[in-house]
Amino acid sequence: MNIAENLPILIDYHPDYQTVNAELVKHIKSKTQPYNGKEIDEWVTSLITQFEFYGGYNIQYINGWLARYDEGDHIDSHNHHSYHLSYIYFVRAPEGSSPLVFTTSGQEIEAEEGKIVVFPGWMYHHVPYCKVSGRMVRVGNAYININN
Repeated sequence: MNIAENLPILIDYHPDYQTVNAELVKHIKSKTQPYNGKEIDEWVTSLITQFEFYGGYNIQYINGWLARYDEGDHIDSHNHHSYHLSYIYFVRAPEGSSPLVFTTSGQEIEAEEGKIVVFPGWMYHHVPYCKVSGRMVRVGNAYININN
């Protein structure tokens, strides 16, 4: 686990990402089986609470979704300003997948299966046009409840 240079973000890798990702892909392809994201959300909470400034606070997940990007897809610069924290978990990242880019700094985070990126919801980010198909992510947003 590390904090990306010059950015208040956390990057880590899921220890059992192959099993978790297989389950996520099944849900993405199914479209009939809802996926509540609890496994990923609990893991993200364990990562976040390792930092002293978040220790003891209750992390409350508000929403999350699964997304697939194919050749030509992209996401314009945006933020999740209504939330304290956001995360992107890479489920599938075929060779040549577009990175996650933090718009203001230009910092690129390589798409790698099993990688999680947790960042403040106010940070602008985008995904450049995809050159390959099959990039899949789980995205989530959370509040930090300081009134335990």
